[in-house]
Amino acid sequence: MPRWTAAAALTLLAVTACRSSRPEVEVPPKKFCDAAVDYEAALERGDDVDQQIPIVRRMRDAAPAEIAHDAEVFVRALEAVSDDPDNPELRDDPDVQASVEAVNRYASQGCELFAKGGAPI
Repeated sequence: MPRWTAAAALTLLAVTACRSSRPEVEVPPKKFCDAAVDYEAALERGDDVDQQIPIVRRMRDAAPAEIAHDAEVFVRALEAVSDDPDNPELRDDPDVQASVEAVNRYASQGCELFAKGGAPI
């Protein structure tokens, strides 16, 4: 699993813990939340990058405008890691990390994954 994906998952634990002090986000489209739940499950199973890509594409395709760019960056980063898994620069890019965290935070807060009994994505 790319380091930034694991870091994003851990960051979401902290983000969600602070959720009550943050303003509510607009509820994302159902297709986005469905894909977010599937992505959460993929991470819990330990799916590899190639298994994650179609799920994150679904998130990107249903992403609201406010995170559409971040979702596109997330997909492109996973595709790049899939194409060149031994390139450490792909895993350590702070812009990619920020986009992954933004998508995951939006999904966690907007789709209320913890309220549904899920783990952080």
